[in-house]
Amino acid sequence: MERLAPAKVNLGLSVRFRREDGYHELHTLFAPFSLADRLVVEPVSSGLHFQGPYGRENLAYRAASLYLEAAGQPGGVRILLEKRIPEGAGLGGGSSDAAQVLLALQALYPAEVDLFALARTLGADVPFFLLGRGAEARGVGERLKPLALPPVPAVVFFPGLRVPTPLVYRAVRPEDFGPDLPVEAILEALARGEEPPYWNSLEGPAFRLFPELKEVRGRMRALGLRGVLMSGSGSEAQTTRGGRRRRLGPGGAPGPARWEVGMLGLDLLKEVPGLLEEIKALPLRLDEERFRFWLQQDYPFVEALYRYQVGLLLEAPQAHRAPLVQALMATVEELDWLLLQGASPSAPVHPVRAGYIALLEEMGRLPYAYRVVFFYFLNGLFLEAWAHHVPEEGPWAELSQHWFAPEFQAVLYDLEVLA
Repeated sequence: MERLAPAKVNLGLSVRFRREDGYHELHTLFAPFSLADRLVVEPVSSGLHFQGPYGRENLAYRAASLYLEAAGQPGGVRILLEKRIPEGAGLGGGSSDAAQVLLALQALYPAEVDLFALARTLGADVPFFLLGRGAEARGVGERLKPLALPPVPAVVFFPGLRVPTPLVYRAVRPEDFGPDLPVEAILEALARGEEPPYWNSLEGPAFRLFPELKEVRGRMRALGLRGVLMSGSGSEAQTTRGGRRRRLGPGGAPGPARWEVGMLGLDLLKEVPGLLEEIKALPLRLDEERFRFWLQQDYPFVEALYRYQVGLLLEAPQAHRAPLVQALMATVEELDWLLLQGASPSAPVHPVRAGYIALLEEMGRLPYAYRVVFFYFLNGLFLEAWAHHVPEEGPWAELSQHWFAPEFQAVLYDLEVLA
């Protein structure tokens, strides 16, 4: 089983006060970010076999150990962790890895285990990654309220400096405390593409400890980026307005600095590996009766897909147009073929098909980059389902030959490159 563990950014972080237990009361907005670590989790007869940094000290290893113990040692597991999220950047990579291990093990070894209780023992950010969507958080980050975030293009910059979280919190002064974040105003600004009225109370102590981080923020603003803010306790800086990748230039931050351009509030990339596993496991096999029913329902959906593709072409840059035109032509051929098979454009639409069409219309309102990625994954998910549940012989053979022909597979490869 493969899972992607997405990063997170804080769309504002206010330290309210220092509590009697020594922790700080926080108010923050968490948003998933499309940069992700990759995990492969496989069942084995016994033992916990982990391949990744820090071995048994890794939070993913500890998460697996806790789950297997809580579930009564139902079997063993082999975990491969490939890191892409930089450490000590405030992006929550370790917490995200731990959450995905918990979810994977629950799927492999179902048991009456409270995942959120386990998550809270692993770290304050782990429950958010179990939630799997945007959230408003209080306490030390464990009290969560799901939040509908508008998908927003974003840039994050990791200056190559690892900032220990406990060190930053120990440096917090009373003058760094702030009020609650203006949640509605932040969400409205993001939806309008404006600079959000957020702040991070931890910037003060982090900048006092590491003055070069303040310089990084200033240089990002000088590049014309808006909404520049340190995420969490640092050292990563984020901006909610995308731009060209550019170097900070001489005298920039030490170490292997990195830009990452991605998306906030978009969970599709994280869900795709799980969807593929679910599709392969469905107890379905296409027969002629199901096929004829499918044909009658398919024309309205393919017609909606055609409109979606036309919208893509209208906004596509010149370099993207050739593969998108080829994909559109394939859709036109499919519409013609459906008519020849007796499909009716005016046939009643099954509620499931209506849901698919509504999803296409909803995705069609997103920025171009999202729509290209979604279109690629949509094709991939469909062909995975077809390959696993449709026999080679039958009235659908002509359609199978069309979708799995080398020329159509070449179009899919070009779409993958665009995505």
